[in-house]
Amino acid sequence: MPPKALGRSKVQPILKPLPANAFYAGIKKKPGLKRKLLSEKARTPPKPVENLYQSYDVSYKFRILSYWDTPLIPSGPTTMRKPTRVEVIQRFRIPGSNLTCWHKEEAEEKYIELWKSQQRVSRGGRRRK
Repeated sequence: MPPKALGRSKVQPILKPLPANAFYAGIKKKPGLKRKLLSEKARTPPKPVENLYQSYDVSYKFRILSYWDTPLIPSGPTTMRKPTRVEVIQRFRIPGSNLTCWHKEEAEEKYIELWKSQQRVSRGGRRRK
């Protein structure tokens, strides 16, 4: 091992100072448009909650189906005609699929055993295993 040199000092090179934009200062500009404050935004009020599903009594279904089957709309001075499917849907404000389904169920005589205030077949639901 060589003996340590006495009086020898380290020489550090002199570097140029780095520019200020080379360092991350913690604030970085985000791309895109600036965010608006909530007070500046044009906000629309929330839509009212609508119930998408509605149940109908058997008597109501019969009333609509009888309106659809009987000639009640005047088509001339002395003749009457049956309302079309679209006219029934618009008058009673019901979905067209409901009307078609009710018509098929009436043809299958599904509503014979029901009371007028009932909505579904009794003993409905899943069967026990």
